[in-house]
Amino acid sequence: MTFRVSFFLFLILLFSSCDGNQIHFDLKSQTINSSNSKSIRVLVIENVGFHKRYRLEWKNKLIKPLQSIYVHKIDTNYRMTYGYKDSLIENNDFKLLPNSKYRISRSGGDASSYRIIIKTNSKGKVY
Repeated sequence: MTFRVSFFLFLILLFSSCDGNQIHFDLKSQTINSSNSKSIRVLVIENVGFHKRYRLEWKNKLIKPLQSIYVHKIDTNYRMTYGYKDSLIENNDFKLLPNSKYRISRSGGDASSYRIIIKTNSKGKVY
């Protein structure tokens, strides 16, 4: 009997802690959104054609991270770095290049990583 109760509790803990890292892109609002109730703490945006890599990481310990990120103006509560050496850049300096393809990935916690691909038009808007 004790084994059954212990096993049942283990299963509950296992499945309740595995909240996925799924994200999606909303074309109308031009935002990267969490597909569940989990906030976005870390996000990597890679320009596929130019091999440029940006990393966003939530830096404010007092405020819960956002569930939605507007890609044309990154919230100042995110620390943004560029390249594989993670050089710090200003959030205002980040722009999606026109006619480009981006891989956006989210990982963290005990869930597997998740990524999406977006493409921009001649004005840098995602379509």
